[in-house]
Amino acid sequence: MQLRELQSQFSAEILCGENSSVQTLVEQRGFQATQRINIYRNNIFATLTDTLANIFPVSCAMVGEEFFKSMAQIYTRSHTPDSGNLHDFGEHLPSLIESMPELSNYPYLSALAEIDWACHRAFHSASATALDISSLSDFSPDNYEDLQFEFHPSIHTIKSKFSIFDIWEFATSNGHADTIPDIKSEGQQVLIHRSKSGVKVVNIEDDLFQMINFLREHETLGATITSILELNPEYNLKEGLNRLFSFGAVSTITVKRRFVHQ
Repeated sequence: MQLRELQSQFSAEILCGENSSVQTLVEQRGFQATQRINIYRNNIFATLTDTLANIFPVSCAMVGEEFFKSMAQIYTRSHTPDSGNLHDFGEHLPSLIESMPELSNYPYLSALAEIDWACHRAFHSASATALDISSLSDFSPDNYEDLQFEFHPSIHTIKSKFSIFDIWEFATSNGHADTIPDIKSEGQQVLIHRSKSGVKVVNIEDDLFQMINFLREHETLGATITSILELNPEYNLKEGLNRLFSFGAVSTITVKRRFVHQ
């Protein structure tokens, strides 16, 4: 049997109990093969469950530790870790939460989990320079239209049809899903960034959310401004840019090269 095949069968046995033939390869030494595998399985699930609880602390608090533990085991069986770094484990938990009929009465929980995940990724993101808005003065005003921004690795944005920032603040104040107030306001957008004092979640206006998305798609500043003003001619672009830089969102500014065909 090839090593890769053995590892695959052992993983299936540990996570799903799908390959009892693996038991024949386990040494007894005072314990039955099933006992040894069960001990190993319990340790694996305990470790991965604790990992998810640490990555998604707000989501865990909202649904309760026991329910979260059950949900984490379901997730582990369907999304086996594909990296040796446990910090990479959990990316698809928000999708699982959204698909669970048991949580249909709490449709905002998947967005809370997205914020948990974004905070986790922001905390462990690479270090990079955070530029001040004064950095724009390094460029000629004639080049402003062609400026392109690269964002700090810690920056994440999430848009929800629910008032997700208000719900997040409620949840981080020891709230529980069963006691959340009936929030019927419009949807909200949040930005997650890492400052010197830690990871922050802030509420941002939809226009700034759109601006970030345009710039992240490597649109130039000029093209981004045009698109934003088409969506909202009243938007205060200067204030929006000031807010963007105040979050340390921009790490690099370059001038897009124009190609001239001769």
